Amino acid sequence: MAAAKEFGVVHIYGIRGGAAAADLTVQSDVFDYKYALDVEVKDEEGRVITDRLDDQRIEVSIDGVMKAEGSESLLGGQFEYGGTTFIIKGVTDRGVNNDYRKVSIKGVKYQEIA
Repeated sequence: MAAAKEFGVVHIYGIRGGAAAADLTVQSDVFDYKYALDVEVKDEEGRVITDRLDDQRIEVSIDGVMKAEGSESLLGGQFEYGGTTFIIKGVTDRGVNNDYRKVSIKGVKYQEIA
């Protein structure tokens, strides 16, 4: 009889964080590009005559799998994904199976923060 084998011991793929150590195998991602400031200027008859958009943001939500320990320590950290550095604004824990945890990480890239 063949000996049992353990798979997934080395699990560093997808995104890699700095201080947050967000080692995650990415299963899906969703990007949202928007402006935090959207001001419509109206004339005396109430018609919009100009629109000012400012403070562009990129938000990403990434679903993936990581080692089971330490997902709560990700919050407030940073990670790089697609060449952009994001601040981790939310972590959703979807449960553990065989030492790996299914998580969703929400990150934001602000226009003026490098």
